Amino acid sequence: MAPHLSGLHHLDLGTAEAAPDSELSDLIPTLTGASFAGSLLSLTLGNVRADGLSRLAASSVFARVRRFACGGDIDVEPWSAFPALVDLTIRESHMPAFVRSALALRVRDLEVRAFGGGRAAARTAWLDLIERAPPPRRLFLNCHNPGREAFAAMRRGGWLRELRELSISGD
Repeated sequence: MAPHLSGLHHLDLGTAEAAPDSELSDLIPTLTGASFAGSLLSLTLGNVRADGLSRLAASSVFARVRRFACGGDIDVEPWSAFPALVDLTIRESHMPAFVRSALALRVRDLEVRAFGGGRAAARTAWLDLIERAPPPRRLFLNCHNPGREAFAAMRRGGWLRELRELSISGD
């Protein structure tokens, strides 16, 4: 597919959020077979069903992807297999799974969005992340508040000392 795009590095289908998740999920086989798939460094998707994301993550063709964002319900663990992934956008409801994954040990650019619920579980997960993971370089909190305890733990542990960029929006 699209041989003229074989050098494409960034693909953003995030605005496809308005489309039903089945439509974007149906594109997954096309994406994995696209001429540009192996050169992608950044991939942003709108709502995609979990089965579509599992198929996408299982494809080794996306091994160069450094940044991944998705509006759907992602299973974090398959993305841990992507050795280059260091920049991740997740919903707050995915925080507990993210913290337990190997991916948490290498993601240095993290965006957490409130959409999808799970605020109480996310707040507990933040404490685990601060204790377990290396400090972030970039942290974006999009309509998400980690909570007073998490911010206190960040301060006590010096977790934000290496931070280059902080964005807190909508909360």
